Amino acid sequence: MSEPRRNWNAILRDAQERGLTLGELAAEQGVSAASASKARTKHRVTLKKNPPGRKPLCDWPAVLADAQRRDLRTVDVAKEQHVSRACVSLHCERLGIRLRGATRSLERAA
Repeated sequence: MSEPRRNWNAILRDAQERGLTLGELAAEQGVSAASASKARTKHRVTLKKNPPGRKPLCDWPAVLADAQRRDLRTVDVAKEQHVSRACVSLHCERLGIRLRGATRSLERAA
């Protein structure tokens, strides 16, 4: 059985009053940002703009320090954080942290 249709007009007006961004509304409603954006356009509701810049996915210094204590490989950290191995290697290099497997991927990239 399909779930009942959303009353987007009421949902969007409420989100507007609460000062939510499109991303926050989409997450709250459990829909994609594209679906929420279509509804916003259809109902002509203006929501608060997303803050400039991108929020970091995680606290890299803490994540990498913990990984180093647990003797994890770069691939293990990448799987835990849902990012590529190259991303983990880049943060390791920037922070001066060595994990098992980090040097090989950096050498291949160079």
